[in-house]
Amino acid sequence: MPQHQIPPQLHHKETQMHQSNIVEGLEKSDLKRLIHPELHIDEFKSKMGRDEDIIVISFKVTGREPAEDLVNFIEKGYDWVIDADISSGEMEDGDYIVFVECDREPSVVEKLIILMEDIMNLTDQKLS
Repeated sequence: MPQHQIPPQLHHKETQMHQSNIVEGLEKSDLKRLIHPELHIDEFKSKMGRDEDIIVISFKVTGREPAEDLVNFIEKGYDWVIDADISSGEMEDGDYIVFVECDREPSVVEKLIILMEDIMNLTDQKLS
């Protein structure tokens, strides 16, 4: 049997466990102290369109798994988000960057405030 292949008797158990993690979702304080309290706007170029049309918001997150959780939370919860993604590798300090792309439109400020309030709820931090 190849080294990375899941034995048939464990496949169902692992699939059930993975599915339950997806269904559970994030709750208040689940990402406490894992998302840095600042966001950056247009620090990076858009991969989904022209920079004149797309805003790129970025967050610094401690750990790959919390970064993946944040991407899933954003992609599933905000229909105005065009794309959310994680940096391909970790930074020197071990953190990852989460990128969020959305249309550059007048209502984006209100949408970002709501997003930040929701993220602060996940991190148990206050929006200042």
